[in-house]
Amino acid sequence: MYDQPLNTPPRPRRALRQAASLLAGVLFLATLLAGAAPVGPAWALECPQVRGGLAPKTPTLDKATNPNPSELDIVLPMPGGGQMVFRHVCVPASGYLGDLKLDLGCTDCSRPDLAFMEARRRAHLAGAFLLEDLPPAWREKLTKCARQGDGRCPNPDDKTAKGYYYLIGKYEVSRQQWEAVRRLGQPQAEAQAPPLGPDDARPMTNISWLEAQQFAAAYTEWLLKQKPNPLPQFADGRAAFLRLPTEAEWEYAARGGQMLSELQFNQEDMFPLQDKPLSDFAVFTDKGAAKLPEKPAWIGSRCANPLGLFDTAGNVSEMVLDLFSFSVGHRVHGGIGGFVIKGGSYLKTQPEILPGRREEMPLYLGQAPYRAEDLGLRLVIAGIQTPRTREQALKGEWAKLGEQKPEAGATPGALAKEMDQTQDPIGQIDRMLKSATNEAEKKNLKYLRDVMKANNSIIAEQRAESAKGVIRTAMFTAESLLSYAVRRKFLEMTLQDFNAKVASKANDPESQKRVEQTVAKFQQDIRRMDEIFNESLNFYLDRVKESRNYDPNVFKAQMMRISDELRGQDGLSKTFRQHWSMLEKHVELYRSQPGAFTKAQVRADILPENLR
Repeated sequence: MYDQPLNTPPRPRRALRQAASLLAGVLFLATLLAGAAPVGPAWALECPQVRGGLAPKTPTLDKATNPNPSELDIVLPMPGGGQMVFRHVCVPASGYLGDLKLDLGCTDCSRPDLAFMEARRRAHLAGAFLLEDLPPAWREKLTKCARQGDGRCPNPDDKTAKGYYYLIGKYEVSRQQWEAVRRLGQPQAEAQAPPLGPDDARPMTNISWLEAQQFAAAYTEWLLKQKPNPLPQFADGRAAFLRLPTEAEWEYAARGGQMLSELQFNQEDMFPLQDKPLSDFAVFTDKGAAKLPEKPAWIGSRCANPLGLFDTAGNVSEMVLDLFSFSVGHRVHGGIGGFVIKGGSYLKTQPEILPGRREEMPLYLGQAPYRAEDLGLRLVIAGIQTPRTREQALKGEWAKLGEQKPEAGATPGALAKEMDQTQDPIGQIDRMLKSATNEAEKKNLKYLRDVMKANNSIIAEQRAESAKGVIRTAMFTAESLLSYAVRRKFLEMTLQDFNAKVASKANDPESQKRVEQTVAKFQQDIRRMDEIFNESLNFYLDRVKESRNYDPNVFKAQMMRISDELRGQDGLSKTFRQHWSMLEKHVELYRSQPGAFTKAQVRADILPENLR
């Protein structure tokens, strides 16, 4: 930087460009000094083991059922000695009546003129099982996983939310598995299965939506007859069962489920590929390839998605339980049509295998049910939503749902004689119902009560989302404060170096003038950085103060949701966990000792000593 003649000192713009070019390195060093590793994904990549020699033409039974075993596998037996493997999907929720809001569809599915097919739309998802509903071996495995860090899945000790589970097939149903269940209707069904052929490890295709339902039912009935029954059990013989996944269940799992942050899930159209080509994860038609695939590949022949599921993009399209509706205005249209298929196939191009993409297929084509050579399925393990063991808990949650007591200090209005507006209005309606003598009056009061509960429930959801936004904004602002402080320090050090090596050696009026202009520009940029830092600091203080606008329990619950998202081991998660901890400290400090919550305190907490 200083090798040029002394009579031509660096121009301000050039000096700033050189400073900017070094800033990334300074920020990286600052991250390392703070104890964070370089940013990377938080999930372990699962890929098929590579073996030398030619691939076998005929699969073994494990290649047709579980070619990539893992300690997280949930295994069910199958007729003839085979197995079907599932992976757990965790849905965080505050209770049985709580659910997870997510955006399905695509931001860009490469067909904007057909956005009514798969434009982003709001959906809700819940799981059927708590840990205690699962068989002991499953429960032990998933509890260990949750304690070690299972993405957004709440820790079992979390008091504000629980993990609600469903289980989804790790692979597409193979021909071997389909035939094992189909033979149940034949004489000597339990006899030795026939030898495996070259296609038995490929996904089962050319089946109709109705036949897929029948397959799930036949397999469930066979499992229920096993001693002991391997499926999760509720009271009174109400066991879990197998079925096709709903579109929300399928897409949540296909895009990475709890292993992706909410922002990743709702903003990205494909799960993270860890710097690998998409062809490492999917079998699809690449227009530039010398040879196109003629058949679907054996199951599990590519790498898994973040949840450990194989072939959720490409290989064969997969049917889901839902019937098709348009996606209009961020909601689902009221019309119902044929069934939905997801994931694309080996016959489709790259844009067609995005998890959010969807196609409508007819239940019948011509005189027969619709089938296709590239259409298959995977199953989920699900359960009923109202087992008798949950009856009291469901009643309790419903009674609390939508109850909203007025803020402290509220005063009665014009209807004070009829209703005390400082009390819970739904409770007031309940008391009025008890004293009502007219049936029409009772009917109207019940209707009013239901409307108020529904509206209050919506308001509560919006308040929770708003609190989450405040938390995220505060954390990103804390990261910005650190970045601005590093940039200011770098400018200050560059100016000092410039003064020492260049300014002191300017020996003519013209050189001195250019030096003064450069120094003035650096000083101006430092002052501007101070202004930006102070504005951002004020913004952070306002976000902390805004936390008092929310019920402490609501705010704490959303803090825990964000904490669950930051349980990965990558550098970004570690960095933001530090900001999360600092925010938790500041919120508590402001609630308990508002006078102690000052700019100086926040600055000292967020910035390392050499940047204050």
